Amino acid sequence: MLKNNKAQVTIFIVIGIMLIIIVSFLFANSKYELFIDSDTKAKNQIRDVVRACIEDSAQRGVFILGFQGGYIEISNDIKLDSSKHSYLGGLYLPTWDSEQIETVPTISSMETELNQFIIDDSYNCIASNLDALNYIFEIAYDSIESYVVESEIEDEDVNVNANLYVKFNEINSNEVLNVDDYFVSLENVKLGDMYDLAREIYQHEQETYFLEELVLDQIYSASDYSDRDLSLPSEGMSFSCAKQIWTKQGLINNLIQLNQNNFKYLQFKDTYSKEYLLDANFREEFGNTGDRKYFENQYIFELDRTKRSYSNYEVNAFMPISTVFDSNIPITSNPFLNNDAFSVSPSSEEIVKPITLKVGNGKIPIPCIQIYHHLYTLDYDLVFSIQDREVDSSGYLFQFPLRVKIEDNAPKQKNALPLDLEDEGLTVNNENYCSDESYKYPFVVYTRDIYENDLDNVNITYECITLSCDMGKSAYPVTQGFIRYNSPPILETDFPFCFNGKLIGEKDGYHRGTAQITTDGTSPSSQVTPNEVLYLTPLKEFKLETSSVLIVFSDGTSKRLLSEEDGFVYINIENKEENFESSAIWPIEYDELNTLSFLDKDNVKYNVSVIYVDSNDELRGMYDIIDFEPNVNLGNNILITVPASNTEITEENFIAFYETSNDLVQNSDLYGISFN
Repeated sequence: MLKNNKAQVTIFIVIGIMLIIIVSFLFANSKYELFIDSDTKAKNQIRDVVRACIEDSAQRGVFILGFQGGYIEISNDIKLDSSKHSYLGGLYLPTWDSEQIETVPTISSMETELNQFIIDDSYNCIASNLDALNYIFEIAYDSIESYVVESEIEDEDVNVNANLYVKFNEINSNEVLNVDDYFVSLENVKLGDMYDLAREIYQHEQETYFLEELVLDQIYSASDYSDRDLSLPSEGMSFSCAKQIWTKQGLINNLIQLNQNNFKYLQFKDTYSKEYLLDANFREEFGNTGDRKYFENQYIFELDRTKRSYSNYEVNAFMPISTVFDSNIPITSNPFLNNDAFSVSPSSEEIVKPITLKVGNGKIPIPCIQIYHHLYTLDYDLVFSIQDREVDSSGYLFQFPLRVKIEDNAPKQKNALPLDLEDEGLTVNNENYCSDESYKYPFVVYTRDIYENDLDNVNITYECITLSCDMGKSAYPVTQGFIRYNSPPILETDFPFCFNGKLIGEKDGYHRGTAQITTDGTSPSSQVTPNEVLYLTPLKEFKLETSSVLIVFSDGTSKRLLSEEDGFVYINIENKEENFESSAIWPIEYDELNTLSFLDKDNVKYNVSVIYVDSNDELRGMYDIIDFEPNVNLGNNILITVPASNTEITEENFIAFYETSNDLVQNSDLYGISFN
């Protein structure tokens, strides 16, 4: 009997446990909702449909905010102004720059953008999903204009409160129900926290210019001038008979490579450590532990305010470049923010070379002694990417561009107050000097060539000390919709004030024309509007090709330069009286560097310098001509014949070869420059 009682108790215990499991399962699984009335069930069903759309849109919006530097919609003002954005893989990333403070987002501006994105992105989803329930409910909902979303970006969560009135009733039922409020929380989405870190990095750059200092250090360190593919000329002197010549595009490529190689080691104290990267790239067996010390000392920075959570965030910096393929040829995008954002001085058009010492009253150059004193002006973005490295992170990131600005090898102050010009109330910068408010003084500019032929479409700028304004282009007058070709082309507009300013006219195929004028509102009584004629000199251009350069060696053999494997020739002509200079390189992959231009006028003398180096950058041939007076109208083709040595020209035999080469060019018709 006792045994039977125990068996019954055991059975009841098992049954009780099974009931607990079943009830727990039913409570846990919302679709059973055993103890919820039918109205609440219906409301929950409708609310879940709306919430799902809101949550999906909120996740996309938060991702875009992080990916585009705190922006979802990019205005045309930012898209059309290259100085306000970086272009990365099809995305416009607004630049965080103190000169354009409106491009730096705030938490409030991000919340506003997220609110509108959720409304626009989720409404169609809500409408289509509610309409799909028409076999169960009769549903009516407010228009998108009545749809309200309010989001709150916190350190580790993004919360969304939405209000959209939905009225419904079950088919064959007259009981009308409604829902109107919805709450969504995106947990472990650390948008607010990553934004705070981004603002700290931004503030540190504004106060210290640490990015500019690192870029300048990279330039100064790239001083192995024997390798054009890695170096950037900066400061110092070297002895080398191999002439060092760079193109600006080549220097841009070198700077990009330096930035990408060095900034990957940039880090901030109390953020995710990059020891793993240093360990991988700087091992003792590689013999580069000194490089590791350099990056540990120079590329780690301390922010003013940090949080414990920052230790989970890895910060990376890189130049925003992308590569596309055109006919299987890779084309790398230009990371610089405008046409003047990369310049090197001294330079000649696209050519950058060292300063050469001269002897003999400054007439004889000595290419083996080369002096470097080059100044860089740079304006571009570095994109910073903040990524959560915590194991259970949501995978979101926050990236934003910071502007690097260098002017003549010095960090350009981004938030300095400009000085006022006396009497005029203008500030010493182009933006204010060239503003509409400063254009007060009428002036007329006529444009012609030196043979008194009218020229239209001449670009005209006006320089006043260090300031420069683009004034527009000359054009034939238009009366009642008809172009008056019988009247001279002019530019008639208002100019800013300047005493003895410089008027400059430029047009393709012509050497620039200049004139000195004063714009102050005064003019002779007989002249209503002051005017000036700009005279431009036409150019005779010769495009270099495989038949344009002939190398003649000391043993009597000769060859044409067909590719860079044959070496290359650098040609420079200069006339200081006309302030004219032209350079060309052959062979060269850049079309703008393979054309040598001369002034198309008589009695012009040039100083000519020609240098030939082989594929190993060893000097093999050269000559200089003083007061060379060509007749460029003898033909449309050019031949440059260079006497060369079969062996490298060294320090010991340089002077003898130089003198012999110049004698050959000056005294023999077989060498030098000729036209046919």
